[in-house]
Amino acid sequence: AWVLLCYNSSWQWLLDREDSPWYPSLRLFRPDSQGDWQGIFRKVAAALKERFNIEKLPGEHSDSERLALARKYFSAGHIWEAERVSKQIETFDPAYPAALALQGEIAGRRGEGEQALALLTQAVALAPEDKELQQALALGYREQHKDELAEAALRRLAAAGAQAQGKQEKSISAKAGAALAGLLLAQSKSEEALAAARQALQNDPDLGEAHAVLGDALSKLKDWQAAADSYLRAAERD
Repeated sequence: AWVLLCYNSSWQWLLDREDSPWYPSLRLFRPDSQGDWQGIFRKVAAALKERFNIEKLPGEHSDSERLALARKYFSAGHIWEAERVSKQIETFDPAYPAALALQGEIAGRRGEGEQALALLTQAVALAPEDKELQQALALGYREQHKDELAEAALRRLAAAGAQAQGKQEKSISAKAGAALAGLLLAQSKSEEALAAARQALQNDPDLGEAHAVLGDALSKLKDWQAAADSYLRAAERD
């Protein structure tokens, strides 16, 4: 156990030492002056970092570092941990849209569809130009079977790839196009799905899921050899 002492502590804690002859399991932390609690907390923080061999304590991470950690937990299926860390971001900045979007995705994973869409919509409203947030909302619509809203949102994102300059924006448009193709296939719109998949591959020729959904569309249209070639290309990229 660790004990934080005041400046004028009791005699049994002695002076100028970090241990106690009466309580050998304790570690003592002393302030350097009267009322210097900030100093004593800095000593405790340094001791924690040393003990656990870490560079930063949770409260010292930036919002971007917290978000990356929350995303890592979410991708690994640790939903409770992802939510805990994402809410730490919200504590420091209630309007941090990427954290709201992640909380929306977490709610969706838990089956809380309306809450998921509310959080994702709020995130997009805070950052309307953010294509990643638009993509998350579009996929949220898709997961909640709001197909008309999903199709409209995915079409906008897929079409944006034609004007996109950066690789990340083109990648987002490609993924939106692949998701759109899948949605259209579910509606038995094979020709439209084929066009959407091909548009996705124009934005990102190495996107495995776009090659896979292109194969699905070609299969529906009974172009078996072309479908087999698309599936092979998809397998090579997974």
